[in-house]
Amino acid sequence: MKQKSERPLKRFLGLVALPLMALALPSSSALANIVSLNVASAATCNNTSVSSPFGIATEGTVVGNWNNTSSFGALNPTANLVNDQGVGTGISATILNAAGQAFWGASYIQTPWNYGIAHYVATPNPVEVTLDNLNTAFPTGYVAIVYVNGAAANPGAAITDGTTTYYFQTSNPQNTTPILITDTNSGDGYDVGNYAKFGSSGTPLTSDTITFTIPTGSVVANNAGIGGIQIVGVPFDLAPPDDLVASTYYVDPVSGSDLNSGTSAGSAWQTLGKVNNWNFGPGDQILLKAGATFMGKIVLSEDNGAAGNPIVVASYGAGAAPIIDASGYLAGVVIRDSEYIEVRDIEITGDGGAMVDGSPETNRYGVYAKNSSCGALNNIILDNLFIHDIYPNVGTASDGATATTHQGFGISMDGGDATLSQNIQISNCVIDTVGFKGIELKKLGNIEVIDNQLQDIGGPGIQVTTVSDLVVRGNSIDSSGSFVDSRMHGRGSGIWPYGSDRVLIEKNTVQNALGKADSCGIHIDSLNNDVVVQYNLSINNAGGFIEILGKNVNCAYRYNISINDGARVVGQPSNGPGTLNNVQPGQIIWTSGYNFAADEGPTNSYLYNNTIYVGTGITGNFNIHESTDGLLIANNIFYVVDPTADVTPAGLDDYTVAMADRVVWNNNLYQTTGIVPTFNLDLFGETGEVIGDPLFANTGGLTAADYIPSSTTFVEDQGIAIPLITGDTVGLLIGLEVATDYFGNPVIGLPDMGAIEIGGTPFPIPAAAFASNPAAVNANSVTMTSVEGPLNTEYYFVETSGNFGGDDSGWQSSPVYVDDGLLPNTTYSYTVTLRDVLDAAGAPSAAESVTTPVVTPFDSPVVLDEGFSSEPNPINTSLPWPEETWFLPATNDATKEVDNFSVFTFNGGLQTGYGYDETLIYWYSSLTWDLARDYRFTGDWEIKSVLANTLGLIVGIGEFDPSTGALIQRVKEVTTGELVTPVVGQTGSFNLSVTSTELATAGVSSSNRVGVFLQHDDEGTLGTQAAGSNDVYIVDNLRLTGTIDRDGDGIDDTDEPGLGLDPNNPDDGAEDLDGDSFSNHDEYLTGTGLNDPADFLSPALTASPTLADLLVPGSSVLNGRVYILEQSTTLGGWTAVDAVSGSDAPGLDILFQVVDPDATSFFRTRVEWE
Repeated sequence: MKQKSERPLKRFLGLVALPLMALALPSSSALANIVSLNVASAATCNNTSVSSPFGIATEGTVVGNWNNTSSFGALNPTANLVNDQGVGTGISATILNAAGQAFWGASYIQTPWNYGIAHYVATPNPVEVTLDNLNTAFPTGYVAIVYVNGAAANPGAAITDGTTTYYFQTSNPQNTTPILITDTNSGDGYDVGNYAKFGSSGTPLTSDTITFTIPTGSVVANNAGIGGIQIVGVPFDLAPPDDLVASTYYVDPVSGSDLNSGTSAGSAWQTLGKVNNWNFGPGDQILLKAGATFMGKIVLSEDNGAAGNPIVVASYGAGAAPIIDASGYLAGVVIRDSEYIEVRDIEITGDGGAMVDGSPETNRYGVYAKNSSCGALNNIILDNLFIHDIYPNVGTASDGATATTHQGFGISMDGGDATLSQNIQISNCVIDTVGFKGIELKKLGNIEVIDNQLQDIGGPGIQVTTVSDLVVRGNSIDSSGSFVDSRMHGRGSGIWPYGSDRVLIEKNTVQNALGKADSCGIHIDSLNNDVVVQYNLSINNAGGFIEILGKNVNCAYRYNISINDGARVVGQPSNGPGTLNNVQPGQIIWTSGYNFAADEGPTNSYLYNNTIYVGTGITGNFNIHESTDGLLIANNIFYVVDPTADVTPAGLDDYTVAMADRVVWNNNLYQTTGIVPTFNLDLFGETGEVIGDPLFANTGGLTAADYIPSSTTFVEDQGIAIPLITGDTVGLLIGLEVATDYFGNPVIGLPDMGAIEIGGTPFPIPAAAFASNPAAVNANSVTMTSVEGPLNTEYYFVETSGNFGGDDSGWQSSPVYVDDGLLPNTTYSYTVTLRDVLDAAGAPSAAESVTTPVVTPFDSPVVLDEGFSSEPNPINTSLPWPEETWFLPATNDATKEVDNFSVFTFNGGLQTGYGYDETLIYWYSSLTWDLARDYRFTGDWEIKSVLANTLGLIVGIGEFDPSTGALIQRVKEVTTGELVTPVVGQTGSFNLSVTSTELATAGVSSSNRVGVFLQHDDEGTLGTQAAGSNDVYIVDNLRLTGTIDRDGDGIDDTDEPGLGLDPNNPDDGAEDLDGDSFSNHDEYLTGTGLNDPADFLSPALTASPTLADLLVPGSSVLNGRVYILEQSTTLGGWTAVDAVSGSDAPGLDILFQVVDPDATSFFRTRVEWE
């Protein structure tokens, strides 16, 4: 049995955390070195108790031998505090209250810690606890955990060890309520925790004396104090991190309980608060119940997965995505200083509500990820999230559609340093109706934002600041700058980067942006390097199409399509009545030196091969600032219906010859003359205009396909090779040439005008073939995969056998096809055909066949398969007991070891007690009894300790109540183990079966649950507690299965005796008792007599030239079967032409009809298990 590493404790959020193993403690505490001290003062606190685990207890770990104070004023103990093993350590404690006197006060009601509180007030003397002589007990260093408490309490109060300081953050109504603290007093939204940690396993404390102080002046009201202290030795004697076993934790807000283990759906936790008080490691999963709503937030702080083994937050069960309602909280999901995290398949909302977690009232997030100085955000994936209605409770002054914005963010990530925080993916998310930004990214590197849908975003859709190596691809953004809710910002472009390097924005659709300024589809804000905007569709964005601001270097717009961008008019309301007026006109092209300092640049801007359509009612504006330093505009199609204008502001258009010499405005196609306005001083302009109609497919349409040109005269091969701007030696880092156009067609030879090639030919599609041949998923579905073609290839899968249930795919973009609704034990054949972007199809592939499997109706379900690789201690001890988890019913005298936690996972198995007291251990499943089955319970045992008695271990199969989990009856049991000469390390196994006959005799109900129990006796009399001890057993590899066909002949064992068959003979199903040429199994399947040679399935057939009828008599129509009509013209190959489920109408006739059968048609009926 493999040693299982214990799980770590939850760290105080926001601090420099202990590594993964930092505070993992064995349940028995045998390997730990911990000194625990209760601190209390007022005698009125002596009757204080708590109703739920707190601090270390929340981790399922209990540390014994706390040093508990006695009555008020007594100094006992002052020296030689004991550790968790009850051994004196030589450590002494001195406690000083605010009046300057030493005291002790009892507050020990239950373990591991009860809150003590002194009425501390702001006096000249601080509140202090000093521990001396630490180095002898902790020669290799230690970590200190300090619990704080108080009343009405003291935001701003602090606790310190002289080096590190933590701050009290929230008020509490009772003296005994723990105060929540953070590592910052700035109110920045850091999450609060209920204890502070000083030191870490990587950097332990080593001082022989340590003093914890609540400084004078920090207590602004009475009641702020220290409730308890634990000193934990470093290093911990535990298995190495590689031996950690990942766990899956389930959360169910209705049926769960925070006292559960959380490691199965039946023992789910209940609240997100429980999640937030847990420490997660590589491979752990946090699964929220589908269809459920959770109030609050999930916080992952310094929780680190590993490469290939991330921490995953997702959902489980059938139904809609689980909802996190973060109303009143900072965010639905908070990630801080963590790496290798995946969050997927969750819905998040947060519409208003006063903050209850100490966060600022002015910001709210769907997902909030932040790196502090002590960590990094690395390898974070956010996938398939639905984030909507995100608004804080309080607005902030802003420059939007009104003077105030409620700053709600769909996703916000701040890496702190782009060289440290790397590898971020945001994909397949839907973000709808947020007050400010849809996706905000800061100080991150190596980022992908792909295939997301954003709708009605109050500010910008996707906005990034000081990031590097970013790809924004395949996103759809509709209505950035939205004002459908008066709390919205009402201003913002679909996508814009600021201060970033190496950004690729491609294949996005951005439309309907609004706002009094900016608010383009995509604009390049200030201080960027190497931003390329390509292959995007921009529609009806008020601010315009191209906006490049100051200090941008070597950026480009190319192969984009712009439709009706730039309709904004200065002086009109920006977002309808009551909103501020527009201050900028809409513009086709705007280059500006604006950069929050003196105007400069942009430098070396490349604008080529774009298709621009501006329809009726829109003035096509151009705005070229004098600071523009290098500009190329070439190979574009400008189709502008109404007059155009130069709107460059006076004072920003004092162009120079040097500036004009670095403008290349050449070889663009215009449908009419006069589109390019004359700029001040007339130093630059179009030098090689081409006037003509590009012959769009549907001029004025709103799709990219509407702007496919057909003019060979003005478009085909009429482009020029894009040169470097004079003085530029770089061009674009990814190259000025492109391989494909907007639709993925190859650019061959000279480029065409605009974004779409008509002169080239598509990339050739490969010969059609299967990359993965059709394969059965189950008896009713198959899957297959085609070889892949180039971008925009489509695939058509055809089922060629004609067998009933098989379907063609139709043209689809995916190379994978799943055909379902098929018949069992039936052969289907498929071909695949590929077609290119111009809808030219190739030849179909060769046909490949697959036969669906036969249904085996009498399988043996696995009820329990337990190796204890990740099972926590079975500490559930009260009704109702959760399903599919181990629990201790705590009945009769079997309670003592429950309290002492003697039943726990050990060496990869389950220890069933210490041996000195009686224990009962139960487990029941989510499955009810199938009274036609036999059940078998098997497992292994090992002797851990040999004690006075050799009573073995009782193992049994039980019937459990489905509501409470209570054991109704012990159906069958056996004593296993060594009952004569036990030896430590001795191993063995057990095998217990209960038959369907025994279930009937016991009166087991089919509505109750199947389960097992283990009972470890101590002195030889069950259900009593007396002196005595029994050998200690560990069990492992526990397996409970249900069987109904033990001999595997395809016939229900319970039916075989009545049919004259032997349920233990695997061969008699293939025999033929009555000699009618039908096997016993086939007659059992069709419902005919096994002993009557005249009784076999014989459908009645009537036929005419236009109609064939085949009747299956109702006496042969049974549940669990499917009846298949097959047709043949040669008797050599049969095709399934129809099928009916017997379960739909058992006992009723089935009438098959075939219209216009072939002149020579043969028919038969085939019966299969369904």
